Amino acid sequence: MASEATCNPSIQCQTLVDLLQQRATADPTRCVFVFLENGEHETRRMTYGELDRQARLIAARLSRRVPAGMPVLLLYPSGLDFIAALFGCLYAGVIAVPAYPPRSARRSTERIESIAVDSGAQLALTDSATRLRIQPILDGNQAFDGITWITTDTLDRNRATAWSQPSINSENVALLQYTSGSTARPKGVVITHQSLLHNSEIIRQAFEFESNHTGVGWLPLFHDMGLIGNVLQAIFVGFRLVLMPPETFFMKPVRWLHAISRYQARVSGGPNFAYELCVRRISPEQRATLDLGTWKLAFTGAEPVHAQTLERFCETFADCGFRREAFYPCYGLAEATLLVTGGRVSQPPVTRSFSADGLSDNRIVPVTADSNDARTLVGCGHAWNGQQVIIVDPRTEKPSVPDRIGEICVKGASVASGYWNQPEATAQTFRFAHAQRVCSSHSFEVSAPIDGCRADASQPLVERSDTREGHFLRTGDLGFIHEGELFITGRAKDLMIINGRNHFAEDIERTVEQAHPSICPQCVAAFAVEVDCDERPVVVAEIDRRFISRARKMDVPLQQTLQAVIRSIRMAITQGHDLSLHAVHLVRPAMIPKTSSGKIQRAACKRRFLAGTLGAIDKYPGSERKGR
Repeated sequence: MASEATCNPSIQCQTLVDLLQQRATADPTRCVFVFLENGEHETRRMTYGELDRQARLIAARLSRRVPAGMPVLLLYPSGLDFIAALFGCLYAGVIAVPAYPPRSARRSTERIESIAVDSGAQLALTDSATRLRIQPILDGNQAFDGITWITTDTLDRNRATAWSQPSINSENVALLQYTSGSTARPKGVVITHQSLLHNSEIIRQAFEFESNHTGVGWLPLFHDMGLIGNVLQAIFVGFRLVLMPPETFFMKPVRWLHAISRYQARVSGGPNFAYELCVRRISPEQRATLDLGTWKLAFTGAEPVHAQTLERFCETFADCGFRREAFYPCYGLAEATLLVTGGRVSQPPVTRSFSADGLSDNRIVPVTADSNDARTLVGCGHAWNGQQVIIVDPRTEKPSVPDRIGEICVKGASVASGYWNQPEATAQTFRFAHAQRVCSSHSFEVSAPIDGCRADASQPLVERSDTREGHFLRTGDLGFIHEGELFITGRAKDLMIINGRNHFAEDIERTVEQAHPSICPQCVAAFAVEVDCDERPVVVAEIDRRFISRARKMDVPLQQTLQAVIRSIRMAITQGHDLSLHAVHLVRPAMIPKTSSGKIQRAACKRRFLAGTLGAIDKYPGSERKGR
């Protein structure tokens, strides 16, 4: 059994149930969550005592309907009802499975279907308004046959006294965090109470959180950054968190910064695209109303962090009191619970310039920022609290030499147990046995004691002259360590992160193949390009020769016909993945580069796209806009 986690000198716990109970006992009337339903006006507050009572009520009902240790779906919009349901699951000793309810019948339900089937959940929690909305969408869906629904806002409040303490410990599974924002084959990351508490302690140390702080969050609560980085961290540390639904931020980005200004928040953050959105859509008149002087930690992660975005945001909001030192680039992933590396609070982000040609060839060649070949990368800090990060050559599975890019591998108590019901994927991802000499030039471990003393990033990297054995998590992400800082360069697993959501290339390609009968099977390439510091999705598809021949025989203008194919592709991706494509290129057969075994070479296709050498017979938009 793991040692007790310490979130402050007065709170010690082995499970999240222990944590909330102690908070509710020590300070039941203290407000922990403030909810802005429209992103502007307070509609609800929640204290520790209220959250504890609601969790007991939901747990009492769950305990009568489902055995301990079984998965339970959570289908709520982002809000306080979701948080109560999450802790209701934990109080009942069942496994919470956060997901997002389908928006409408026009949107694909494939992702939620996959989660329902893969998790094996026989019971789902939601609120009555959401149940009424999604009932015509999901009822009759085979994936939801046999699932019992409970609307938690209609429960008899007097039943909370029927709750009894579950028999759980730190090794019990708390939740399944499903990967991928795409629609097919999401994998449930198995996260225990121990991993959650350990990673919460890492975040507390790295972010230098204290109980008198205030945070603001708009990130989706079913996503690990919104759930673990915002909600659970607020309870773990004991600070107040102001929440708003993500759609309110997307509709009007100034709401995010206005909430930070209004509540004098110290911490808030999001993916790179969120800062870009603020720069582009917040007017000078709106900026004049903001006071961002208290915003001391603006974390940014979940997708590539761009130096240009940091600079533009700093310049745009300097007059509002925002300082460059507030930016906190970090790196993490669901398989490691959340945070893996981060820098030092109140220190400017670390940026370094490297040869772009060298990076494309997986070589690390430092250059000056004014070099014609310079590409500026943003460092994502170092490991915390005993975690280990090593860089491995993905081909040889040996440590990368100091001047080479390799795959990032992680070991530590925050690493999840594996994927739910997927032993092969678990073995491939979580059971990497590393037994090579690891030297300080390409690995590090910076530790901080559990009592809250922060790790000193200036201390030397730990020398590893011995042979170390053990299992590492293969992240699938590529990067390197330079002067004690982790730099991310790409993703080995063809994962695109668009607007903070993960999309696997093969899922998008499958959707495109089915969008129109003219598209050749297994002849679609999907990838992302950088456009104005955002990642944008691109699709290249081969068109069947017979389709072109038929169009010509029927005397139908070819371009008119091809435009209809492009419209079908764009509509399919919008409906199936909630994405807007940056570009679609239709090409003749055999134009997409493949391996000798017939596998799509996405990177090579991307290079041809950027070079304008794909030879498209039609494309969207009409004139190509290049990314990087």
